[in-house]
Amino acid sequence: QDAQGLVTMLKTQKPDIGKNARVVTLSMRQAYDIKTKNKDKAETLVIEFQPTKQQVEAAVAVLKQNGQSVKEFNDIPLFYATGGADKGLLTIEQGKNKVIPFYFNKQDLQGMLDQLKQKDPKLSSTTTVQVTSLSQIVGALLKDNSTGIQQITLVPDRTSLEYALQQQKAAGGNKPAAGAKPSAPAPAGAPAAAPAPQAQPSPPSKPK
Repeated sequence: QDAQGLVTMLKTQKPDIGKNARVVTLSMRQAYDIKTKNKDKAETLVIEFQPTKQQVEAAVAVLKQNGQSVKEFNDIPLFYATGGADKGLLTIEQGKNKVIPFYFNKQDLQGMLDQLKQKDPKLSSTTTVQVTSLSQIVGALLKDNSTGIQQITLVPDRTSLEYALQQQKAAGGNKPAAGAKPSAPAPAGAPAAAPAPQAQPSPPSKPK
């Protein structure tokens, strides 16, 4: 919706540019590859990742609920949960592995926590929603190769993913785009609290 709003604005305010503008879907991997391949070219292609207004507002609300005095969130928010006696990062089962999910959409995280409330009320009562930034997570993944960090998985916004798959289907594609998943990871069993990795991402310090 935010992207379509930008296209509509361009068509109104800058029709020479807007007449050729349209919304297309790319995986984060595809966008990163395009950015990397164009970084040394004379005419640099600028790719900027933009969060939705709704998720930015949700991130600010979470930080305020957790005692931080903030007005803005200047990054792409990722939502996660902690719980248990040691307030470790919550994990879910994905196949035979346990992963630490970080959600682009707070509502998707809440869906996981609602399942936890049904399956393990005791653990559920200790959970807290937290928020960090995409840049911090990517930085941690690039710098640290420990088991805890490598358990991190990024869960795409379910609504955005469904839209991308619909667009692909309408275009006649049969296979998901690179980096896309058919659905957000769903726990095979109840989420569990895991010890936080040594390089546990912390809420961004730069919101104002």
